[in-house]
Amino acid sequence: MIFTVIYEQNQHFGTFTFVSIHDKNKAWYDFVNNYAEPGQKPLAICPGNTVIYFEDCISPEESYHEAG
Repeated sequence: MIFTVIYEQNQHFGTFTFVSIHDKNKAWYDFVNNYAEPGQKPLAICPGNTVIYFEDCISPEESYHEAG
């Protein structure tokens, strides 16, 4: 199954998507033990290939109109 982890590192958020043959509990530790880089603290795990956008990922409205 595909999982997406939301993690915090140096007061910033990031996501990491990976495949694990385990359930959510073992997939959490699969990320911690096999994929996380030093300083990455998992905050949430989502099953499926889900992309989470936080407010700071969204362009300001004026940038949107300039691009169009």
